[in-house]
Amino acid sequence: MLSPSLTVDGSTYYSYINSQLNTTKSTTYNPGISISNSKPGYNYYFDLGINYTVNSSSLQAVNNNTRGYFAHLNLFSKLPFNFYIGDEASYEFTAKNQVFADDFHRVLLKVYLGKNFFKEETLKVILSGNDLFNQNTGYSRTGTQDNFVEERHNTIRRYFMLMVTWDFSKFGKSLQR
Repeated sequence: MLSPSLTVDGSTYYSYINSQLNTTKSTTYNPGISISNSKPGYNYYFDLGINYTVNSSSLQAVNNNTRGYFAHLNLFSKLPFNFYIGDEASYEFTAKNQVFADDFHRVLLKVYLGKNFFKEETLKVILSGNDLFNQNTGYSRTGTQDNFVEERHNTIRRYFMLMVTWDFSKFGKSLQR
């Protein structure tokens, strides 16, 4: 399925700076397109879009307009012998401007491999690797005409996990037949 989209978000803020009324306006344009398909045994989803934000202020002449793009990819496929494999990938880019001197790039990738056990597939063993490119640095940035924010926070970066889950909701149903 092919799905185009267009999102437009806008806001207006008023504040006083040195006894003068400041009016700031921000409008973000976000066109995108997604492609998806789902069948028994596999599904995929791909989303691609751009964003452009226009900022203006009545008291400041700083050009803090930003542009960027993003992509997301999710895949899932069943394999023989009750195995399955999948991934979740995302890419984010924000270009530099007068306020932020560097471009921002981030690729996040999670891959997992699992196996279902028993006739009703109630027991699952999954091995997953998160942030395989080790780029989840806990950094983000946003900016409007009069407010520039860079955030840095602690985050769990690359890690691997082995999970074992048992779905009890189907427990005993085969005995009730």
